[in-house]
Amino acid sequence: MLLSAEIYGNTLTAEPYLPGQEITISVFADGTSLPIAERFAQKGGVAPYNGDVPVTQNSRTVIEKGAGSYNYYM
Repeated sequence: MLLSAEIYGNTLTAEPYLPGQEITISVFADGTSLPIAERFAQKGGVAPYNGDVPVTQNSRTVIEKGAGSYNYYM
């Protein structure tokens, strides 16, 4: 129904479930990117995307300090 309405386009992408830490890296066409965002506080191993939890309460920015060391900012 959602695909046939073409509200968000006509393509669906399904990804396999991979347990572990979830991060998002947004990269733009010019090669620049936003900071790495880590998702946490999953429910049943899946980050809640339906509005149960505001994204500001289950995500944080990851800043690289150097040589595999990271700081986290809320």
